[in-house]
Amino acid sequence: LAPGSDFVMTQSAIDYFVLKNVPHRVIVVEAVPVDHMIEDYHDAYFAGGTWNGKAENVVSPSTGPEDWRAISLKISAEREELIQRSSVEWVIDLVDPDTKYHEQACRNDGYHKAADYIDQRSVLLVAAHRPAEVKGKPGKGGTQATLNDRMDRLSAGAHSGYSTQVLDLSTGKVQTFTPSREQ
Repeated sequence: LAPGSDFVMTQSAIDYFVLKNVPHRVIVVEAVPVDHMIEDYHDAYFAGGTWNGKAENVVSPSTGPEDWRAISLKISAEREELIQRSSVEWVIDLVDPDTKYHEQACRNDGYHKAADYIDQRSVLLVAAHRPAEVKGKPGKGGTQATLNDRMDRLSAGAHSGYSTQVLDLSTGKVQTFTPSREQ
């Protein structure tokens, strides 16, 4: 439940399901300690990102690096509030107490671990993504790398009946990938 598209997609899905009276449950998978995960969002935030999709939480020209501590606390509190909602059934903790998460490579391994865990257990995987912005080799544990891994697995015949929907945030189009049963 990272800041940005993970948070926005989860919040939007919960709001929709509640509005439409759709029974649902949310399971949060954590493989990087929250404080490190929020710190990784720092650059995206100062590049104009919003952790929850709300315009008032976009960086303003007067926001400086000294404001980051208050902003990160707000992100953490709002994330915890979402987790405490009645539809969150479980938080699966994949954080390894022996890992040195201050190292970016270790955090990337954690993100990959969480993405792989979710991917292999999701009958329908929905991802918000900007594929046109991916340059070079996709980052381990990132959305593009996860989608590539999933497409490879599904194309090879793993998990018959599983499908993937990708919302392209650049174009607004939704792509669906469902391998045929013959594969």
